Amino acid sequence: MVALGLYTSGLLTRDDALAEELTRLGEESGDYVWRLPMWDEYENCIKGTFADLANVASGTAGRYGGATEGGMFLWQFAKDLGCPWAHIDIAPRMTAAPGDELAKGAAGAPVRLLIRFIETWKA
Repeated sequence: MVALGLYTSGLLTRDDALAEELTRLGEESGDYVWRLPMWDEYENCIKGTFADLANVASGTAGRYGGATEGGMFLWQFAKDLGCPWAHIDIAPRMTAAPGDELAKGAAGAPVRLLIRFIETWKA
């Protein structure tokens, strides 16, 4: 939320075509996404002390790169699936932001984006 503010969800993927498609559909639907890095260097951040992997930020007290490290943690389980994969971090969009003209509470992000993706997806 520090980097993206209240109006954008984080997009984490290593698939450029999928990132472009989700970004385009996000612009169309109003469920905006912004791609965050998934570089190899971030894999070192999730090495565990007591287990192989840690699902919380390591050595940074959770302040730096938390969304990217969370995406990198999920990537460890998805990278061998052999299919396009993305994680949309909706923390910034969990609740209505000023100007959304929504009732207080959950904003429903990224439901509109995901519906558009399903409608246009070509297997």
